[in-house]
Amino acid sequence: MKIRSLKPNVSQEEAVAQFQAAGPMRWIRSSAMGPLRSVAAAYLPFQLFRVTITNRGLTQQKLLGVDAVTGTLDLFEFEHVPGDGEMIAKPDCTAAAARLAR
Repeated sequence: MKIRSLKPNVSQEEAVAQFQAAGPMRWIRSSAMGPLRSVAAAYLPFQLFRVTITNRGLTQQKLLGVDAVTGTLDLFEFEHVPGDGEMIAKPDCTAAAARLAR
C-alpha cells in the first residue's frame, strides 16, 4: 500500500548537513547525544481543517494541518489544499498510523 505525502523541501543530504553543521550547536548536540549515526525518512499523517479565527474584530480564514498521530506537533499552515504536483506516493512502511479521530 502507498501513502500520499508532501514532497520534501530539503534533501536527505541537506538534512544531515544541518545536524552536522559546525559551531556551538554541533558541540552541544554531540555532547548530549553523541555523533549522528543514521537518518531515516518518517511520514506522519495530517488532517486538514479550515478554521475561522476572530481576534479583536479581525477575522481570518486559515487552512491548518494537525498531526493525526498524537496531535502534539506544531500546526502547519497551508496556503491551499496541496495538489497532485506537490505530493508524492511512497510505500507506507515508514508511515505512522493515524490514532486521532476526526
